[in-house]
Order: sequence, then structure tokens, then C-alpha cells
Amino acid sequence: MKLNNLLTIKSLLIGGILFSSLLCYAALQAEEQIKVFDQKSYQKIIGEKSHKPFILVLWSIDCPPCYEELKFLGQYLKQHKNTTMVFVSTDPLSELNKVQAFIREVQLENQEHWIYASESRRKLDYSIDPHWYGELPRSYFFTPGHKRKIYNGQLTEPELEKFAKG
Repeated sequence: MKLNNLLTIKSLLIGGILFSSLLCYAALQAEEQIKVFDQKSYQKIIGEKSHKPFILVLWSIDCPPCYEELKFLGQYLKQHKNTTMVFVSTDPLSELNKVQAFIREVQLENQEHWIYASESRRKLDYSIDPHWYGELPRSYFFTPGHKRKIYNGQLTEPELEKFAKG
């Protein structure tokens, strides 16, 4: 009888943990559609966007220039709805709540967002660009054929207009 009770308790605990994990994962996918960025994500993003130009924007909650840039981009995208941007927070998944608050604050909720999967930032940085050492903000402009142009620093309207013209 005690063994059955222990097995029942253990089953309930495991079921609860699995259910909680599923809820967290569902919340992560539903709220602001933030996806988890791992070592294969960069290639996945490029593959999904192969038919049109886009800008990959890398940022962090600990980067004051990133805040200014994302605030600007939130306003810019309201006026330029045909511009495609993908935002990747280089913060670890443990900072998800702060990242979500940041996204809401800069009014970028309706964009595609990713967050680094782990604390091991260097490996994920390397998967994007082996020559990049994590300085932020940083953006990559992609043509439809996926020629890539690197842009260091805060994006500006003239730079975005130059990209839009091809």
C-alpha cells in the first residue's frame, strides 16, 4: 500500500512537472511569439526568408544603444510595414520576462523574435558569424539571394532607406 502511494505521488509530481513545462513552453510560444535561438536557428531563419530581403537585428536588454535602436525601429516599422526584420535577443532564456517587457515597451510585439537558448553566448554568436565577438547593436542586411551586409551600431533611417532601395 505504501509503495502504491509513493508511485502515485511520484506519478503526480512527474505529471505536474511535465504539465508545467508544457505550459511554460506554450506561454513562450504564444506571448510575443518568442522562439528559442539555438545553434541551428540562424540557418533556419535564413532558410525561411530565402525569398525576400530582411534584416536580422541583434540586441540585449543590457545594451543602452540597443534600447534606443529598438525604440526607433518600433516607430519605423509602423510606417514601413513591408520591411521584414527578425529580432534576436542575445540574452539567455532565463531573462525571458525582462526581454518580453522590453519588446512591449519599444512596441515591437508584432515582429518575429528569438531569444538565446542558454548562457553560452559565444557558441550562439559564432553560429551567426564566426568573426563576431558579441558587440551590440549589430544587424545583418540580407538580399533575396542572401548576400549579407554587416552593420555595427544603431540603425538609422538613411541606412534603412538605402537597404530598401536595394
